[in-house]
Amino acid sequence: MYMQDKWTALMHGRPSHIHDDNWGVKDITDSDLYDPGDNMITKNNEVPMNDIQTGRRGFVEMITLSKTLSKILTDFFSLRASKSQDTAELYHRALPVLEKLRLWRGNIPNTLLMDRQIPRRLCANGSLHLSYHSLVLTLLRRIIRSTALAPLCSDVAVLNDTRRLASDSAEAAMAFVRTLRPDHLEAFWFFSSGFSFSLVGSFVTLLLVTSRSEAEKAHWRERLNDYLWTLRIMGKGSEPMRYAVNRLEGAILRGMEHALAVRIAPELSEHIPSEQYGTFTTLPPQPSPQSSSANHQASDTNLGFHATIPSTSSHTPGDWLTPFLNEDLINLNLKHFDWLAGN
Repeated sequence: MYMQDKWTALMHGRPSHIHDDNWGVKDITDSDLYDPGDNMITKNNEVPMNDIQTGRRGFVEMITLSKTLSKILTDFFSLRASKSQDTAELYHRALPVLEKLRLWRGNIPNTLLMDRQIPRRLCANGSLHLSYHSLVLTLLRRIIRSTALAPLCSDVAVLNDTRRLASDSAEAAMAFVRTLRPDHLEAFWFFSSGFSFSLVGSFVTLLLVTSRSEAEKAHWRERLNDYLWTLRIMGKGSEPMRYAVNRLEGAILRGMEHALAVRIAPELSEHIPSEQYGTFTTLPPQPSPQSSSANHQASDTNLGFHATIPSTSSHTPGDWLTPFLNEDLINLNLKHFDWLAGN
């Protein structure tokens, strides 16, 4: 229940229903998941004992990540914490959390590593590592977003360090997704995995719209299209990836519609065949200026706008975004692209 609450809070951009000060349940240990009969016989002879133990250990490690997520949500995304936009302060407060995550990743058992491969066995470790990347990007998103908001940071060293750290983390997350094997994709994925896949793309978009040069903007535009292509191709065998690419494509266009103050439909009809254009749902009424500041915090699951391009189409996935991403994004209102922040 604790894990469900924390990850749902992140997914929907809402406060957590469980406060750690009011949570008295002890941490789960390996002994809590131990069945005395495991040493004699398994309930399913087709499931080796080491797979069962690996699954239990992965569940315990996921609890550890969920506790770290709880701290991130409280210290960086709560109503009180969101008032601070001091980039240097956020950066220095985030460093211990990032170090904690780095140590966690370095100390996980070998059985939970991504290179674990057993013939004719699925490997469910991908969900755990994806959750790790989503926590890192969630924390860095808070810092990168602050660099575009008042008061602007004048500390060049902090700006360079945050940008380098964000770039390295984004590339690492995309490389992780790109190297997933079929035995990863067909295995169990945590319920928030679709969101986590889309979070990687939203973070790349944030780097794009906060780029400090034309060269950097071109780089992240290309990386975003590459990532969307990866999701579209690999999504044929992964439901979380299919969800992520639909979420990303719909949210990017929604952000462009607001930021560029243009109607999406006419432009879409020029770049998407008519049979594909018909798969978009009806756009909700445009918010009034008075309500826009509140509405931008809503989750993109309420957009009612998801692109669905048939996998059998000859259309190249991701390329239809290029006409919109070629716009000058530097001076656009950042809030329209922070659709996953929710705080």
